[in-house]
Amino acid sequence: KLAVNYFLNALRFNPENPKIMINLAAAYSASKNNKYAKFYIEKALKINPKLSSAIRLREIIRQEEKMTKK
Repeated sequence: KLAVNYFLNALRFNPENPKIMINLAAAYSASKNNKYAKFYIEKALKINPKLSSAIRLREIIRQEEKMTKK
């Protein structure tokens, strides 16, 4: 939760920074809130479609979700 708050605050000062969005997405993912994690991943990818960290995190979340559905 502390990390989420930190990155939300950072995003207020730099709202178009995809790296902050990915860090925020990772914090949400770590706290098992994939809905918001995916939201910020997609937002970052709209700004930078080739952002490898966003692509990797999106794939990790997809794999986790597949595993929990089984």
